[in-house]
Amino acid sequence: MKKINPTQLSMWIVHNLPELNSGINELTHLKLQKLAYYCYGISLAKGFGNYFENFTFEPWKHGPVSREIYDVFKSYGSKNIEKDQIEKPNFEVPEEVESLLLKVLYLYGSLSPWKIRQQSHLEEPWKNSFSHGDFAIDDSEIMNSFFQKYFQPDKRIKGPEFVFDLSSFKLDGIPTVGYVSFEELVETAKMIYFKTQ
Repeated sequence: MKKINPTQLSMWIVHNLPELNSGINELTHLKLQKLAYYCYGISLAKGFGNYFENFTFEPWKHGPVSREIYDVFKSYGSKNIEKDQIEKPNFEVPEEVESLLLKVLYLYGSLSPWKIRQQSHLEEPWKNSFSHGDFAIDDSEIMNSFFQKYFQPDKRIKGPEFVFDLSSFKLDGIPTVGYVSFEELVETAKMIYFKTQ
C-alpha cells in the first residue's frame, strides 16, 4: 500500500475543496496548511494514521505548518491557489479514508484563511507546542490531547468555535449546541455553508 505524503494530501485538498454557497473559495497557502493539519489530525484520531507518511507539523506563529507543504506552496504567498495550477495527486486510499478527508473539508473548509488560523490557535496541540518552543507538534499530542478527546463518540460533540461562531450559541458562557456524532456535525456544516449537488 502506497502511503499519502504531505504534498499529495495538499494537492488532494486543492482539487477536492467543496464549493461554498457564497461562491467565494479562499484557498490560500495559510488555509491549505491548516486544512492539511486537520485532515491529518482527525485521520489519526479515527485510526487511519497508517495511510500517511512523513507528516510533521511545526508550531509556527500563524499555526501548524508542514515544511514540505510550505516548500511546495510558498510562492503563492497570500494569493488563492487554483485547481488548474496544481497537478492532481496520484494516490489511492480506501473509500472510508477519502470520505473522512472530505468530511474534514466540509467541516473546516468554510473558514476564511484567518479564521482557520484563529481556530488552530485555540487548540491545545499548537498552543502547548508553541508556548514551549517545541520544534514539532507531537503526533501523540495531536491524537490524545485534542482530536481523540474532541471527537469522542460517547459524548456530545461541540463544533469548532469559528465554524459556527459559537459565541452566539452560549448561555452564561457555556456552549448550548452539541452534536451526537462527528458525522452529524459535518452534515450541519455542509448544509449551512456548501452547495449541494
